[in-house]
Amino acid sequence: MRDPRTWFVAILLGLCVVVSAAGVTHAQLPLQSPPQPAPPGPPQLPGPPQLPTVDPRLAQIKAGLEKQGMRVLEVIYLPLDKEPAHWFASTPADYAQPNNSSLLNQGVKVWWVMAEVLAQEPPATIIVSSQVWNKYLLQIYTDIARYNTFLSIYRAAKNDSERNLAFHALSARLRVYDTESRQWVDIKDFTNKNFTR
Repeated sequence: MRDPRTWFVAILLGLCVVVSAAGVTHAQLPLQSPPQPAPPGPPQLPGPPQLPTVDPRLAQIKAGLEKQGMRVLEVIYLPLDKEPAHWFASTPADYAQPNNSSLLNQGVKVWWVMAEVLAQEPPATIIVSSQVWNKYLLQIYTDIARYNTFLSIYRAAKNDSERNLAFHALSARLRVYDTESRQWVDIKDFTNKNFTR
């Protein structure tokens, strides 16, 4: 029988061989650490406030009016929630004294450009020719559907008499704003007091 000390030394030597062999094997493998979560990036700072985009049709209307030889003061778009949208083109009056014919003639020139640019808008969309005369802003307006009806009749007219009838059949409205007193003026008061000025 062997001496227990011999057994003990043999076991101890065997353990040393196993431990050293494991160390060599581990050293030959690349070190692998458990996956780490990606470090957080820099905090997201809010960017500059987003400005509403400008409708490119405003510039198209302005360019179209200028091409017709008109000086354009302003073109505005007012989208309304419950009512049809309103498009305004403001130009200086091209007449010395306003009357029905001069207002309507300038209005039709402005509407022609606006209706071309706004062809895809709903027929109820309001187009406004704002004519600046002295201290007054004379707004003559209609909707795209009524304007298109007028244009069809006008284009079908065979002579001046029929074209004049198309103008008389055009359904448009007028409102007058006093820029000095900053208030709307009753149309009757304006017609009686200011057209003969």
